[in-house]
Amino acid sequence: MVGANLNGVWKDKQGGSITLTQSGDTIVGKVVGGGTHSALRGTYNGHWCGTHYDGPYQNEEGNVRGKGTSTLKICGPNEIEFAGYGEWRDLNGNVLGQQFGTIIFRRA
Repeated sequence: MVGANLNGVWKDKQGGSITLTQSGDTIVGKVVGGGTHSALRGTYNGHWCGTHYDGPYQNEEGNVRGKGTSTLKICGPNEIEFAGYGEWRDLNGNVLGQQFGTIIFRRA
């Protein structure tokens, strides 16, 4: 599936988006939150691992910074699954929490 064209904008059901740029076996994403997280902005850098992309992500929203690892799985030509585990910290570096989440995006 590394040959699948994932370039472009993908939207989730809350109005968030990830804009993907794919080159060979790497993919870069720019994330914009939706719904109650509309101020969230982030980045994702993935590397093809045979069945999915794996890589780090970082995001920020107000005074909160998040980072962790994510998997991007191709579910079909118009659907991807973004699953990640990360940690949220305040601007002083204090841990606010940890979270695992999955978001389904559809091609815009």
